[in-house]
Amino acid sequence: MQIEATALVNDLIDYDPLILGIGPGKSVTVDFTSFDGDAVEVAARAKSWLQRLPCPSIALITTPMRLKGFDLSVSSPAEAERIEAAAANNPVASTVLVQALRVIEGLPLQAGLVVESLAFAALQQGHEFQDWLARLPPPRTARPLRLPPTRRPC
Repeated sequence: MQIEATALVNDLIDYDPLILGIGPGKSVTVDFTSFDGDAVEVAARAKSWLQRLPCPSIALITTPMRLKGFDLSVSSPAEAERIEAAAANNPVASTVLVQALRVIEGLPLQAGLVVESLAFAALQQGHEFQDWLARLPPPRTARPLRLPPTRRPC
């Protein structure tokens, strides 16, 4: 779903994302490219709404910068489209990824590692991971290592 920055703060943040039909397998791209206002202020006002999204939130902005609340920022529509396609093709993985990263942001290092480990372990059992493995090229067969003969001292 692509929306304009002004629509985000003027309309959407008052609604639950699930009521708007935003669910796993989707993504929300907020277009700041023609926005004349303060992108940092918009992100700050929308932060709690963005954190409730069950999918990646992408800020499309001409000047690369980290906007709090957004999962990532990109500077070209092609980059946003690539991420949107990845989320659509891997809905479980993209949802787990953004939810884990959002949680980890406020945790101590050790707790963050536990969350990441649990997320990765859960994903490894899913069909998206199995499909990815199946698409990998077969591993090359390693040639046996041939060492030169050694002489034993007499």
